Amino acid sequence: MNRNVKRASILFVLVLGGIHPIFSTDPIKVLVDESRIDMVTNPEQWMIDILEAIGVEFEEIEDPRCSFENTVEGFGFGTAAERLRSEFSLSLRKSGRLDYSTLKKYDVLVITSFSERYSSQEAEAIRQFVENGGGLFLAADYSAPNNSVSAVFDVSFPSNINILDKNDKSSSNWRIYIDEFGSHPITEGIDQILLDDGVPIDKFEYGEVLVRTSETSWANRTDFGAFYDEDAEEKKGPFDVVLAQSVGEGRTVIFGGSDSFINSVVDEDDQQNLDFLVNAIRWLGEPGGPYRQYAMRNQQAQQLMSEATSLFDSHSFSAAKKKFQDVIDLYTESNEIYANVEAQERILEAEKFSAYCETGMEADTLFDGALGLYQERHLEDAVAEFERAQSLYRDISYEARVSECSSQIEECQRLMTVQEEAASLFSQGQTALETGSSGFSAAGYEKAQSLFEQARSRWQEYGDESKVADCDERIAECEKGISAVSRNRIVLGGIIAAVVLVGVVFVVVVKRRKKPESE
Repeated sequence: MNRNVKRASILFVLVLGGIHPIFSTDPIKVLVDESRIDMVTNPEQWMIDILEAIGVEFEEIEDPRCSFENTVEGFGFGTAAERLRSEFSLSLRKSGRLDYSTLKKYDVLVITSFSERYSSQEAEAIRQFVENGGGLFLAADYSAPNNSVSAVFDVSFPSNINILDKNDKSSSNWRIYIDEFGSHPITEGIDQILLDDGVPIDKFEYGEVLVRTSETSWANRTDFGAFYDEDAEEKKGPFDVVLAQSVGEGRTVIFGGSDSFINSVVDEDDQQNLDFLVNAIRWLGEPGGPYRQYAMRNQQAQQLMSEATSLFDSHSFSAAKKKFQDVIDLYTESNEIYANVEAQERILEAEKFSAYCETGMEADTLFDGALGLYQERHLEDAVAEFERAQSLYRDISYEARVSECSSQIEECQRLMTVQEEAASLFSQGQTALETGSSGFSAAGYEKAQSLFEQARSRWQEYGDESKVADCDERIAECEKGISAVSRNRIVLGGIIAAVVLVGVVFVVVVKRRKKPESE
């Protein structure tokens, strides 16, 4: 049975109800894509003859569109549209190809009753929309090219298969009442829905099944032949017909049975199809769509920017750089989700600060290396490193470190002067020790000692303990020499005193010998 004949049969059971639109300020923005909606044409004459033969007066189809604007035909979605308008901000798109620039302005996309496949580029745009926080409500029809959209979410439907069930509740076996559901926000408060021309979900890779048909259902081939009969080769139920997925930041609801929301079905008794639809749209709209996702990322990035700037101001360059990179990543995501000037400007600002952080990190490395060279007294190399670090600190206006580098450079230069003085004094002391010392004169030792003591003071100031030890050794040598000179002087004095004494004794003896002779 082809689609138009099946829909024409709705004339047997069509009952239209009243429509009471209520406008709402709900912020969820819903786009219904009707750029390729299905159309129902008038039935062939043989069908008209059957209708007249059983006493049903046939009326020409007034509006052939399976549209959300169609409120006059049983196959229209006008009643569903009015309910959605009472809950959400509803827009209909009538023509053109879908692209992300269009979709990103909405929170939820609804696709139902379409006769022409979506291109791979359009399907990718829908996938991008969902991954960036959008919601997709895809209602499949047994004759629609469902997989052109569902495949990007790893969901597939069979071709030309609808679900039938022998049940006592409905007047037709293609309308199936279902009253058992999986626990989910979408099914909250729902006691029963009416599945019309259900389409089984053939395969899916992830997601949560919310609705299944009963074991008495079967997958009916839509050949015109034995349309109402269950054939042996036809697959038996239960079948998955509603799947909820989380995809990236967004969500999808894949519903196998778009006719479940047409006017003639939602006017049936004991069904909550529109309540189910409203619940689904609310759940799909919770992430807020790309606009909200970009706004959330911008808000998060602003907070991180403040934290990163604070770290930079406290000169924690490495930690700040990581934060600035997080800022760049968030604003980049934001701009990809929803192109915005704030993200573009902030990315440039964060990149500038990130470069400053790299400069600060390089300067810190140079500064720490220079301190090491200073400690090891490689002063000329230390000065060169301090000057390089100072130049980098000046580039990022780190004035405290600029001043500290100046102080360190001055200290290095002072110590180089001290080193030169110490080496010169030590050399002079060595010369004085070598040329001015003698066994009976302490002047050379005393001069050398004074020079070595001055050199020692300089080396101690310079911080070279080995040189201080050399000076101590030389000072001790001078003290030893001075002591030796002192001892030599004492010995010499004793010798001189002994000689003088001997001389005096000799004179006395001589004088005594001469005196008797004169007498």
